[in-house]
This record gives sequence, structure tokens and C-alpha cells, in this order.
Amino acid sequence: MQAPKKQSRSWLIQGSRLMIWALAALYLTVEGREITQLRQLTTFSIFAVLFVVGSFQVSVSRLLLSVASRKEASDAYRASIRMFLASLLAVIDGCMDVAISGMTASVTPLLAPLLLLGWLVNLACIGLALWSMEIFLGVIKPALTLSDSGWKGNND
Repeated sequence: MQAPKKQSRSWLIQGSRLMIWALAALYLTVEGREITQLRQLTTFSIFAVLFVVGSFQVSVSRLLLSVASRKEASDAYRASIRMFLASLLAVIDGCMDVAISGMTASVTPLLAPLLLLGWLVNLACIGLALWSMEIFLGVIKPALTLSDSGWKGNND
């Protein structure tokens, strides 16, 4: 009976991975459309989400340090660092959008390079977030297959 449970958890990880990549593509599409409108609502919302996910990854890293291997804890911590960097890039992108929206007509020649730079910062943000989630899914996949007795330090 254990095989179907492990197989369903494997599908859960694969489904999560596909959903994360689809959400990233959707976000890049929405952000690309918002570049022309210079709206920052999604940028700052993404910052908050990435920051919370990074915080969760640090918490999982601490848990893994106490109940699992140092390698898993280290991988979760590395994933959280990448996620925090992605959240900082989201803030930088939002600040660039605010700066661009406040530009006067005298700096119009700088508009296209700044929009391109903002899009590249946003692309780096999403790339770091995806890299972080790929690492993190690799960390939690073995944890999903452990039984209650598989965790070291289990006193039950």
C-alpha cells in the first residue's frame, strides 16, 4: 500500500513544479503588459510573496537542521537566499518603474534602455525565484515520502 502513496506524492511534486513554471510565465506576461502602463501593484505584491516564501524556506531549513541531514538544511537555506534576492530584485524593479513614470520629456531618450533594464531585472527576479523553488522542491520531496518513524528524534 505504500507505493501508491509515494506515487501520488511524486505527482504532487511534478504538478507543483509545472504550476510554478506556469505561474512564472504568466507573471512575466502580465509584467510585460504593465511595463507600458507603468503600474507597480503586481511588482510590490510579488515582492511580498517572494519574501514570505523565502521566510518559509528559512524555517524549513531550521527544521531540517534539527531533524534531518545538514545537506538538506543547507539546500533549503541556499534556496531561501535565492528567494530573498529575488524579492530584492522585485523591489528594485518596482522602484525603477516609479522612477520611469516620474520622468520628464527631457529624458525620453533614456526611456527605452530603462524599460529594457527594468524588464531584465524582472527576468532575473523570476529566474532566481524559479531556481530557488527547484532547489526547494528537491529538498521537500524526500520529506514527503518519510513515514512518521523516519524522522530522527521521533519520540512517539
